[in-house]
Amino acid sequence: MKTIFKQSLSVLSIVMFTFFAFGCGGSDGSGSSSKSSYTTTSINGTYKYSDSGGSSTVTVSGNTWSAKSVINSGFGSSYDNSQAQYSNGVVKNGKLYDSSGYVQVGSVDGSSLEIAIGSGMATHYK
Repeated sequence: MKTIFKQSLSVLSIVMFTFFAFGCGGSDGSGSSSKSSYTTTSINGTYKYSDSGGSSTVTVSGNTWSAKSVINSGFGSSYDNSQAQYSNGVVKNGKLYDSSGYVQVGSVDGSSLEIAIGSGMATHYK
């Protein structure tokens, strides 16, 4: 009986030591609290997209966005840039809206931006 008691006491001591030394799973082991921490990425910045048909640049600043789209015509970059199309709008909770603020045209998350171009969506990157 004394041997079983000693073994039980020994196992209990190891369990208690482990519990106090490493916590009960609410911590990452670094001594920090169980609250999760994260970093936020600012959506502000310039996002770019290009392919053989043209290029697009969207700049987000605060609660506004502005864009320049250039279509490659084959007549040279001077001509293409003179025919560039510009647009702008507002940003609300990571969503891009036209200048009226009612029609959603895209979204942004800080590393990429997706916006309607023509009949599709184009993903831009910082």
